[in-house]
Amino acid sequence: MDERIVSFSWAREILPGRGLLAYANDSREIVIMSLQFYSREPEPEGSTRERSVWEICELARFDGGGPHKVVDTEDPDFVPDGSGFSLKWSPWHVSPECRTATLAYIANNHVGFRRVSIHGKWDKGQDPTLRVEQTDTTAICMPLGADAFVEWEDAIWPDGDGHMARGIIATPFVPKPFQVDVCGAPSRPMASHSAGQCSSVYARDDEASTNPITGIIVHHPDPNNKSPAPEYSLVRLSATATNQDWYQTNVSEHDVALPQWAEYVRRHSTRLVPRLAAMEGLESDSDSEDLDDEFTEDEVPMSQVHPHRFRFWGLASSPGDGCTAVLVTQHNTQHPHRRPRSKILFGRRDPTKETTPGKQTGVAKKLTTEGRLWEAYYGNQWDVSDAVLTGTADSLVHQSPLRDLFKDVTAQQRCVYCESRLSISSQESNCENGHSFATCAATGLPIMAPGASRLCAVCGLRCLKGSELSTIAKKYIGLDAVVDLAGDVCGGCGGKFVS
Repeated sequence: MDERIVSFSWAREILPGRGLLAYANDSREIVIMSLQFYSREPEPEGSTRERSVWEICELARFDGGGPHKVVDTEDPDFVPDGSGFSLKWSPWHVSPECRTATLAYIANNHVGFRRVSIHGKWDKGQDPTLRVEQTDTTAICMPLGADAFVEWEDAIWPDGDGHMARGIIATPFVPKPFQVDVCGAPSRPMASHSAGQCSSVYARDDEASTNPITGIIVHHPDPNNKSPAPEYSLVRLSATATNQDWYQTNVSEHDVALPQWAEYVRRHSTRLVPRLAAMEGLESDSDSEDLDDEFTEDEVPMSQVHPHRFRFWGLASSPGDGCTAVLVTQHNTQHPHRRPRSKILFGRRDPTKETTPGKQTGVAKKLTTEGRLWEAYYGNQWDVSDAVLTGTADSLVHQSPLRDLFKDVTAQQRCVYCESRLSISSQESNCENGHSFATCAATGLPIMAPGASRLCAVCGLRCLKGSELSTIAKKYIGLDAVVDLAGDVCGGCGGKFVS
């Protein structure tokens, strides 16, 4: 592959072990690739090929340069464009025939929206039937800086015969909302023209800023109450005592409180201490200390300064929108620091705060086990006991492909100590002579060997390892049995194993 990748973006979740990746190269082309992790059919004895493999395949490629004519770098109107975040996938709209998404891409003072569809069923080991439209569904010309990016709202809204997805374009100085019909027909291609013809070279005077947006999150919408525009919160590059726009949100103050990290930054960036204390490094992070007491009444009063400023590198939210986090660097305003420390600051939702009557906040989508657990611990969304299944839950009632594969094996297995029949229950399997074994939460098989299982850190149940399942499948089902381990999760709570 003789090209240089300058930006990339993963598509939203499709199926276990299958995904799409889009990237842009230095030739202004956008490439869509499929990635799969699956188990091959059994190889002849003695073969050295791996059973479980990763497969990467290029599916489509289109021009992402936009309609604006290339400007020479020495031209007074030249503005660099693009960044590592110039691509972003919308949520999928799933129908019985296909699933459709829109890929937003940023070019020179231009944002394009290209429809991408997967038709039919995507079987493992096979390439998906992918269709990329020849032209954009819609496109927007606007003044964009070098670090402009797009964020989508995690929702698809029905609108007559259309299915609208909304989001925010960070120019990066101004947040601009937009909406696109993800299933809409492609429009006519935009004719090539200069940026001056569409007035997208310079921003309006009321949009002028020197503090670019470095992070933005689009909050989960209330599915029963569509807001006029996506609700978002953002941070800008620099937070000092003299600027007040480093944190912005369009969410009503009745529905969300100022995050704890924002209060921390505001308090420390606006704090005043004597200049001498700041120069000598006597200032403290504790607001309870009165640094004026360090000087006697006989000393000449000194001017006061703000000892700290902050730089924001990014903003993120938890899966259920219960808490937020920022990566910041704290700088000393009186001394140059070549290696300032960076830290991650967190903020969580206040469960005691009353919101607008009838408005739903927090989780608005199905979360993974890890997502539910995070929201229970740190997002104040619910109790931990309600977030996940516990070890006392009867996991055998949940059907899965693995359980269906081994459903006839349990009757064939015998106790490894006395060869008697086994009685299977949700957590323990017992033989007629009283020997007991833990039951695999993923398959319902008894675990009759040490080191053959993994313990789930969330619910406390055990699951057989993939290598052990392959051995059992060959012995009881046949040499051609294939154990699908993609998306290997706990059979009790759905938590993912990392080793």
